[in-house]
Amino acid sequence: MVTARLNQAGGEPDPRWLLLRARISTELGETDKALADLQKAAQLSDFAPANVTALLDLYIQSGRYAEGVAFFQGQPSLQAQDPFVRSRFAVLLMLAGEKTKAIEEFRSAMALAVAQSSDAVRVVTVDLRRMLPSPSDLEEAIRLFERPSNRPELTRANDRILTRLYRRADRAGDAAVVLDRLIQSATNDAERAALLQEKGEVHHLTGDFAAARTAYEDSLRYDPNNWVTLNNLAYLLSDKLGENKAALAYAQKAVASVENPEALDTLGWIYVGLGEYSAAIAELGRAVRLDPNSPLLHYHLGEAYRRNGQMAEASDVLQGARNLARAADSAEQAELIERSIQRLQAGDTKP
Repeated sequence: MVTARLNQAGGEPDPRWLLLRARISTELGETDKALADLQKAAQLSDFAPANVTALLDLYIQSGRYAEGVAFFQGQPSLQAQDPFVRSRFAVLLMLAGEKTKAIEEFRSAMALAVAQSSDAVRVVTVDLRRMLPSPSDLEEAIRLFERPSNRPELTRANDRILTRLYRRADRAGDAAVVLDRLIQSATNDAERAALLQEKGEVHHLTGDFAAARTAYEDSLRYDPNNWVTLNNLAYLLSDKLGENKAALAYAQKAVASVENPEALDTLGWIYVGLGEYSAAIAELGRAVRLDPNSPLLHYHLGEAYRRNGQMAEASDVLQGARNLARAADSAEQAELIERSIQRLQAGDTKP
């Protein structure tokens, strides 16, 4: 049926149907067929980013690194202005053993991502992590990125990458030094806000909560509606500093900016801390509906029910939380949920 659709209109096949057939071939283990269709789809679409990314992913997943590099190096265009394509190609280069080229591609990808959005920066960061499965890989990556680029215009992008590598290597002091250098030389408010947010995260993770709070608050002066910074600050104030009242406004503003499970969970758990259980149940219920497979969200909702004296609802939700934690092989969360269930069975509604 797919083949008929590919050919019925005559002329060149539609890249969308090539993508569909490639997906089916991949599921059937027919990698050569899938690669051929994805190559054709990329070429027919003038190397549209989505099609190129699909092809790069299959080269990576199938372990055919050198073959993938050879294919793309022979093409006229790799959508040079797309950070997602450049980042994924950097992964392919690294896996193929072409480390010097991979480093330059990652630098270029990060420069494009910084100019585009914080979401793009996160995607490039995830790709960086994909190629660093062990501590030795991480240390080698740090050494490579500590070498200056031959292109001065990529220096700032390289420093953004270094801060993430230092953080992963538990070198928070080095990350903070680089971030301070970047903040001092930032040329616009959006960049200052992003860098200060990242500085807050560094201090947050190392337990310097006062410094983290200052960095988050400084970031919000430049980007007051950034939901990630708002959520981070709300979580810090509530969970680490016990200041639920101060945290509430930030969490409410984060949820007003974007409705997602993370922000809703933070807001709901703050309501739990304030003893406003009906409000907590409403927000945590929304979070669970958006992410029904999260043990932590179910645990938080179950706790809100338990503390509100709604024992039947708490039992149902906490049993589900325990099953999800076991399925996820999360012993720490399973233990936390088990303690809550024991308190429930004892009729305990205390925090």
